[in-house]
Amino acid sequence: MAELTPTQKLDVALSILAEKNPSFYKEFSAIAMQMEGISLVDTQLVLEKLIKDGFAEQQPNRLETDPLKRKFCITFEGKLHLQRNGYEGESNRESAENIRVSAVEAFQQAQAARLSLLTAWIAGGTIALATIELWKMALEYHWFSFCH
Repeated sequence: MAELTPTQKLDVALSILAEKNPSFYKEFSAIAMQMEGISLVDTQLVLEKLIKDGFAEQQPNRLETDPLKRKFCITFEGKLHLQRNGYEGESNRESAENIRVSAVEAFQQAQAARLSLLTAWIAGGTIALATIELWKMALEYHWFSFCH
């Protein structure tokens, strides 16, 4: 089995916390057993990240000294996050947004280049028309000696 990415590990842990009775606390040892192929250290880091992000909480029990007996449960925000396809879905949404922004930027650059070219043509035309009008006025009012 291929190694899971950190994002996939977070989603696996969130799914485990949401299984069956998501309002009940699950022991760390039970969570770790369900997270196949993931070390205890990684499991602990994943749970800490979920708590930091507000998607899980640890049962407050100051008397418990065994780290394997600590209990965790999913929060309402965690349920919503999981419903939106979790961290993987968030990553996909960010990627899609980055692609969309890149496409818009490319379109805007192309439009800016076209606008610059159009501006140059308008400026050239204006200069040509002004030169023609000045030449007409010079001929009409005999500004130069060769116009007589």
